[in-house]
Amino acid sequence: MKWFKVSIEPEDVARGVHIRIQEDFNKVFMALHAPKEMALFSNTLLGNKTLDLYFSPGSYPFVKIINNKYNGTEIEELPPKDVVLLVGHADAKNDLVKWE
Repeated sequence: MKWFKVSIEPEDVARGVHIRIQEDFNKVFMALHAPKEMALFSNTLLGNKTLDLYFSPGSYPFVKIINNKYNGTEIEELPPKDVVLLVGHADAKNDLVKWE
């Protein structure tokens, strides 16, 4: 299964778009009783041109709505370096990310 990535430009970060996405994701996560395969990660804006949000494969179909609204893309896997967990179980990164 694929991961999904939504890149948010700095001016949209200033408008709080990423916070709305995170809040909406959290509502769905909680409504579904916090499934272990559902997680939302982020890079940091420091040193990056965009704030990237990463949705685990288990986040589908929620991601479909976000993906369509914010022009998200499918990616093979989550980049394991420099990402932080925003919504999900504390061990989500270890459980969902392929480590080499």
